[in-house]
Amino acid sequence: MRKAILAGFIFLLLAGFVIISALDARSNDNNKDSTAKKPEFTLQSLDGTEVSLSDYRGKVVLVNFWATWCPPCVHEIPDLVKLRKAYFDKDFEVLGIVLSSKEPQVHKMVEHFGIDYPVLWGTADAVNAFGNIPAIPRSFLINQKGEIVEDVEGIGNYEMFENMLKKYLKG
Repeated sequence: MRKAILAGFIFLLLAGFVIISALDARSNDNNKDSTAKKPEFTLQSLDGTEVSLSDYRGKVVLVNFWATWCPPCVHEIPDLVKLRKAYFDKDFEVLGIVLSSKEPQVHKMVEHFGIDYPVLWGTADAVNAFGNIPAIPRSFLINQKGEIVEDVEGIGNYEMFENMLKKYLKG
């Protein structure tokens, strides 16, 4: 009898978990859809220049949230540098938004990896413009109209980013 009650309790517990998970997944999907399809931010670059996402309308932009203390973030930097070099002349840009990192470490990494794309100091407002970002690295591909068209949670690589990019580049 006790085993039947315990089994019933476990079944109800699992059923509740499945229902809550399904509702949470739907809620997250709705949040993704309801977040700004056209995010906007103005941030300072490492040299103090103000940079806005709207400055890049007409280009495809990969916005990459990262930090110096994040090994997966650091691992994908060479692929982002390579991607920018390969597609910069095809109306493409990478914007690196660095979060919670110390300035000397950021400058050291920019020099070490030869980062030639704009690196911007992230803010809570910039993160919020893209919705929920619980972990980094996180990359968003923005089309020529300024709309989020791809969302990469976790580490990406050159081939993956290139395949995404090719879908949105002109000609």
